[in-house]
Amino acid sequence: MIKQSQVNIHDIREAKKRIKEYVVRTPLIEIESNVYMKAEHKQVTKSFKPRGACNALLKLPAQARQKGVITRSSGNFAQGLSYMGNKLGVPVTVVMPENAPNAKIEGTKKWGAKVLLKGTTHDEAQALVDEISEIENLTKMHPFNDNHVIAGQGTAMLEICEELKNIDIFFCPLSGGGLMAGCAAALKHINPNAVVVAVEPEGASDYKNYRESGQIVRITNPKSVADGLLAPFVGSRCLPILDSNVDEVICVSDESIIKAMNWVREEKGELLEPSGAASIAAYLKYKTNHDTDSKCVVCLASGGNYDDRHNVN
Repeated sequence: MIKQSQVNIHDIREAKKRIKEYVVRTPLIEIESNVYMKAEHKQVTKSFKPRGACNALLKLPAQARQKGVITRSSGNFAQGLSYMGNKLGVPVTVVMPENAPNAKIEGTKKWGAKVLLKGTTHDEAQALVDEISEIENLTKMHPFNDNHVIAGQGTAMLEICEELKNIDIFFCPLSGGGLMAGCAAALKHINPNAVVVAVEPEGASDYKNYRESGQIVRITNPKSVADGLLAPFVGSRCLPILDSNVDEVICVSDESIIKAMNWVREEKGELLEPSGAASIAAYLKYKTNHDTDSKCVVCLASGGNYDDRHNVN
């Protein structure tokens, strides 16, 4: 595999300045003593995705922004890109799977994007993206395998580090890898001794498989209640960053994710979607075998686009 150029702390800091006026600075919520949740579900579109979308759109040449962009997404990047396109005057087309949650489809349409439903796999959606991009001369925007997207997502960690000076353990969900790569690169630069833990659903554990085998493992039919964590592979631009900065991978069951959702709702009144609760599920699993009492722990809650199909009872 050819190593792509890596995103560095300068890129992430520049992205933070670039997108500052467009994104919400989300709070840190203490969920246990010295254990914090970075509440990215409090972005306008209820996920972290506007960060990367905004940075990528602002880096486009003016002509490309005028023509418009196209992407594929199961929902959260679709909404983030649609929202930012609306704010920046960039036409957005999104190809979503036919089984995407209704809340995410409607949330994408809400901000004016043209939404097309195609198939149930990333490959089916990508084929339509490629076709439309060629016909309509739209710029393809990848939801995670893009350096500007990665840098934008990493701005969440810069906010965390401005409030917490000595983070010991950081849990973050990993799907395509953009969020994990950006945040891990930022944290390891600022605090090299922090333990960085990537979190995957058991039914979509392609990165864990890659770490164990040394070979890229593509999961053809990933399954989990965490629909935002079902990318079939980790992006080539994300992999070298993850390899350099992630210390451990934890896989969590759907049952544990639902339990984490319930726990946060009951203890803090915060409603997360399954993908958003995965990092907390990993923390709850981790602390059964590790002493975390004296540690400063951060869990990134990546989204709150709850759908009626998510059973939290």
